[in-house]
Amino acid sequence: MPGARYARQLGQRRIRARTLVLHGDADTVVDPRNGKLLASRIAGARLVTFPGPGHLLFWEDPVGFAAAVTSFLLTPDGTGTDGGDFPEP
Repeated sequence: MPGARYARQLGQRRIRARTLVLHGDADTVVDPRNGKLLASRIAGARLVTFPGPGHLLFWEDPVGFAAAVTSFLLTPDGTGTDGGDFPEP
């Protein structure tokens, strides 16, 4: 399965930029558990899991996607709010 494991497992630990990881919980291309794994390997990363969408979550839930990204970018510490509480654009 694509995305089943990361070839450079320790490479993510070197990332120091604010990071937002988005994942659809119905993704059949990349196992949704990989979103949690990736976020856990990047210090301070924020994970938002979308209930319902699959691999193309930005297409399946464009409003939720835009709200998650906007909230992350406009919050100085990148914490935003949890996935269900993003303000409507």
